[in-house]
This record gives sequence, structure tokens and C-alpha cells, in this order.
Amino acid sequence: MKVIRNLALLTLVCALAAAPAAALDYTYTGHDTNVHTENVFVNVNDYLPWRSGGSARAMGMAGAYTAIGDDLAAIEYNPAGLANVKHLQVSMLGVMSRNTELGATSDFEKKQKWETDPSFAAAAFKLWRITAGVAMRRPHFDNVYQSFGAIQNNVRAPDGYVMQYDRFSDRIDVNNLKTYTVSAALDMGHLAVGANFNAIDGTVFRYVRGRVSSREGTGFNSQFNSEDRADFSGYTGDLGALAKFGFLKLGFSAKNMLGNVKVTQDYLWRDDFAVGAGNFWVYDPGATEKTYNRFAPTYTGGVGLDFGKLLLLDVDYEWVNIKDREAALVRAGVETRIIPFLPIRAGFQSDVKNSTNFNNKEATSVFLGTGLKIWVVSVDGSLTLAQLRYGREGKNVTGAVSAGIGF
Repeated sequence: MKVIRNLALLTLVCALAAAPAAALDYTYTGHDTNVHTENVFVNVNDYLPWRSGGSARAMGMAGAYTAIGDDLAAIEYNPAGLANVKHLQVSMLGVMSRNTELGATSDFEKKQKWETDPSFAAAAFKLWRITAGVAMRRPHFDNVYQSFGAIQNNVRAPDGYVMQYDRFSDRIDVNNLKTYTVSAALDMGHLAVGANFNAIDGTVFRYVRGRVSSREGTGFNSQFNSEDRADFSGYTGDLGALAKFGFLKLGFSAKNMLGNVKVTQDYLWRDDFAVGAGNFWVYDPGATEKTYNRFAPTYTGGVGLDFGKLLLLDVDYEWVNIKDREAALVRAGVETRIIPFLPIRAGFQSDVKNSTNFNNKEATSVFLGTGLKIWVVSVDGSLTLAQLRYGREGKNVTGAVSAGIGF
């Protein structure tokens, strides 16, 4: 799931963090040995919106799928697209990642490993004009590891103390977070409508770590380490519509239009910049809890052109309203089948409100994808141009593979 990737944990940790989700007054002794009282902002909303990716086909088109989605990935992008299921479909998506992160507080070395995570599994059945579907979805985040040629100074500890680093990793673990979805769509000819009911349960862990290779005059490497845990439980609801006028298709989806989601979040910061190697200054504000009735409403409009197997185009504009922070994405995707059973896809996604985020990731991504469709079986794969380059350089890389059966 490309997800909007402007992730931050605390407004006190990073100047680019978004609006607070919960607040807590906390008194502590800081790096300067003075007693501080701060209103701590714990930011749950930065995990949103969640995306599983739906299918490698949709991901290969950069998620530009609101107006042309005609398979189970429509559950992710626009539930009205389920009306295009012919009879029965079953599909599964897996995301494969080579992740790199810095070690824990007692380990300065980077660690790298491959992981394969099931991100989406779904089935749908159509009877007359009504399609019913079920899905298990798990969001996907691109983890970050960066090594800088010069020391960076743009992250602060919760008391305002400047952290230095020339190695940085930001890892998000969503293995314990799942969304179970029940969907339905009604085909009314030129118009289709659909809805999702989403039950959310599980935990997100985030680990942000930084190291500076050497500190002049100290003889040791310094480090900071933050750990963020958020437990989610509740439900949300989505709506979608799809209009067809010959080769022209118009799609609209409104996600998280209703719901009730309880979030409990805990945060821990540690660094040894002021007190010496192995002696960590610890900041632990304790857990916060909040219940959301509107869990990051997300609105997407799409225009598609469907010329059959020759050419398929889609352009989407997505707006996310997260308290006083707004995010907007433009996505465009294309699919062609010059060889009928071998589709080729490309797409791009751009964050038009934010050029970069705090860990210097680019806001525009170019996607590539291909597949193989033989009779009722289809297999697809996708990745980005940046991931191709990172793979050759030995950095983090992520790719997606999905398979489905449709009758």
C-alpha cells in the first residue's frame, strides 16, 4: 500500500509533524537538568490514510483506480467497482521488502533483511445486479534507511535538544494490524454504487533511530531512539459511485465517512547525547487514549478512459482531511495490452501539497507493472523506478505480486 508517506511522531520531535491527535501534560527533567512541563502531542493521524495496495495491477498504475477498477482491488479504491465483477473472483496480494534499520540502543550497526507480508486477500460473488465481497487488508509503509555524507541537525528531543545524525532509519511494523471488510455493490446500468464496512483491530509499531558516527572529543558514537506504539480498535464506513458513458468513466469514493475508532498510544524516547555513551536520557510520557468518530475522511474523484484491451487510462485526485492538516495526491495510470495476455502498466503519484517530508523522501513516484493473464488466472507484479535503483545500490526495496482467479 503506497500510502501518503508524510509520517511524523511528535510535533516536539520534528517541526514538520502534523496536527495533534491527543495531548498530555508531562513534567520531566531535560538535558539541561531543568524541570520542564510540556503539553505533549502524540500524533496518531500520521499513520493515515491506510492502504494495502489492493493488487499489483492497481499499484502498477500508481493506485489510479477510482474510475476503472473492475476487480477485487476496487474494495480498496472504490467499492462501486465491485459491480464489474462477472461472477466469482478470488485474489491475494503480497508485498516483498528488503528493509534496513539501525540496531537498538545497545547496537550501532545497521541490519538488513527480506520480508514478505500478505497485504490483501479478498473474494466476491455476483448474483444478478448485486455483488458481495469480503476482504482482509493490511496497510503497507515504505521503511526508510539513509546514510548522509554530512551530519544532520533537524531532529530535536522532546525537550528541544538538537539531535545530530549521519545515519537514520524509520521503520513501521504493521504485522499486527488488520482491517476486515464487508462490501456490497449494485449495478444499475450506467451507474453503480457501493459501500464498505471496515472492522479495524491491531497495533502499529514505529521505530525511528539516528546515529552520528563520531563526536569530536568524545570517543563514542551518539544515538537517539524513539519507539511509538498505537493500538486500534473500531469500525469505519466507505461509500463509492461509478458512472459509465461509453469509453468515459467517472468515479468517486468517500472513505471513513462514519465510524468509531479507539486509539491507545504510548511513546518512548531515549538518547545519550548529553549524558554519555550507554547512559540514556529517557522520556516516557505514558499512554494516551482517544476515540474518533471521523477517522481521517478521504475523498477521491477519478476520470477514466476505457478503450478495451488496447488502452486504459485513469487520473485521480485525492484529498485527505486530518484535523488542520490537509493532504492531496494526484495519481495517473495507464495499461495497454498490445499482447492480449501480457499487460504493461505505468503510473505516477505526486503529493501536490508537500514536496518532501522530514526524512527527505521524494513526494513523486513513478510506478511500473506487468502481468500475465491466461484464461481465468492472472498474475501481476509492480514496483517503482526508485526501487529499481535502490535494489541495484543495496538499499531498501519493495515490490508487490498478486494473483487472482475470476470467472
